[in-house]
Amino acid sequence: MPKQDLDDRKPTDDGLGESSVATTKDRNFDLIKILIAAIFVSVAIFAAYKADLLEPIIHWSGFQSADKSLSPVFTRLPGDDVISSGSTLAGVGKIPYGHHSVGPAVAFDQPVSQDGSGKTQSQSAVEISLKAPTSVLQSDAQTSKGPMVVETPVIPSVKPPLSDDTGKVETTAEGKGGESSGPKAAPTKPSGNKETPDWQETTRSEQFQLPGSLLVRIQNYSGAPANWQLMVILDDSGIMLRQGKTWSPSRSKIAVNFVSKLPGTLSPGSKLAVRDFVCQKSNENNKKGPCLSHMLFDWSSPPFKQLKEKLENADWGGQTDPCAAAAYSVNHDFRSQGSLTPRILIVTGGATKCGFNGVVKAVESLETKDKLAVDVLALGINKKRLRGYSTLANKTGGLFMPVDKPADVDQFLSRYEKALKTKVMEKVEVKGDKTVSSISPFQEANLIPGSYTVVLPIVEGLHPSNRTISNVKITSGEVKIMDVTIKKGRPIVREGKK
Repeated sequence: MPKQDLDDRKPTDDGLGESSVATTKDRNFDLIKILIAAIFVSVAIFAAYKADLLEPIIHWSGFQSADKSLSPVFTRLPGDDVISSGSTLAGVGKIPYGHHSVGPAVAFDQPVSQDGSGKTQSQSAVEISLKAPTSVLQSDAQTSKGPMVVETPVIPSVKPPLSDDTGKVETTAEGKGGESSGPKAAPTKPSGNKETPDWQETTRSEQFQLPGSLLVRIQNYSGAPANWQLMVILDDSGIMLRQGKTWSPSRSKIAVNFVSKLPGTLSPGSKLAVRDFVCQKSNENNKKGPCLSHMLFDWSSPPFKQLKEKLENADWGGQTDPCAAAAYSVNHDFRSQGSLTPRILIVTGGATKCGFNGVVKAVESLETKDKLAVDVLALGINKKRLRGYSTLANKTGGLFMPVDKPADVDQFLSRYEKALKTKVMEKVEVKGDKTVSSISPFQEANLIPGSYTVVLPIVEGLHPSNRTISNVKITSGEVKIMDVTIKKGRPIVREGKK
């Protein structure tokens, strides 16, 4: 074929350009049509959404609108059931539903209007949708015939938890018509037993009331001699029997005379006892061995009969330890002294050194309302052994009386009598329902408001059976003054306020 013919069969450049341009224009036109259609569809969907046409579909698909204006309006039925008056229920159905299973959808803190029954304006409760719209579960053929109709669901209310006496909490959920869809709580009946704590039943004024005060003034009262529980440790060792130029008569006779005069120095309510020593006999030359403390005269009240006779029959001789006997007496003889004041008197010639530390420790461990004092009557003790006995008296608050010759005994007896008869301001005992306290006369003391019994101290001229004054009222924030006068053995009380 000629070369010219072949060249004539080739397409020209102009024909190829016209076909490509036409194809591009057709594609652009199609895209424009698709875009316009998409815009119309979007507008239609937005309009339908605004018109609540798509709300059921969105509702059951699990998608939640962020538009807060779609919240439902609630009303209350006579059976306390809360329902929605709108066609849709916003906040319910947050959990997607399938066509073959219906589960609860929970909404929290929904406002509830008041129906005039006295209930609160709003209550924070858990509302459970137990029934799904039946029309939503229809087939696709039925739903395609017309717009979907959604029945109004019934929203039962959950009442506040019920609590029983055991502290357990029961929750009930009521269904339609007020019937319970779960276990019912047993109705509580009023019980006659007192279940409310005492502090809840007391009024505010009773819980926060001020204390009252009591002041007892006893006319012509300057105290009374103490009632003592006096234990005498009598050193009846061999050194007490020795007689010489200085000690004539012997120390043993001076000691017996001194102790036998003690009943005249004690108050009528006091008690007295005497301990001496019983010594063991030794095989060598019939000498006495170690001596142990022994109760020579047991606790007794005035007039202390047979005291002097017991003292004269003491077994003199041997080697004794008066301070060890005092420590033993502290631990064993003062367990039930009552209202008496404990005291010990050591009468010794210094047969042995005094181990005062053991006595001091025993006194400090003794639990009594008044501290026990240890007095020492030192009959001719040499200077080397004198210091231990004086230290014992000083550390326990006792009286130390060093006698150098028999003529000085009467002087120390008067001094000791004065110490025993020193007047003490005894306490006034105040007894309440649950408490007992002691207050000093002429001193104001705070008390809880209520009724009290006042027991007066021992007063001269007052009979012991008339010391009690009953039904003394203490008022909140007030000071009660009791002026007591003793006449014919009885207390005459005049009450006043400060």
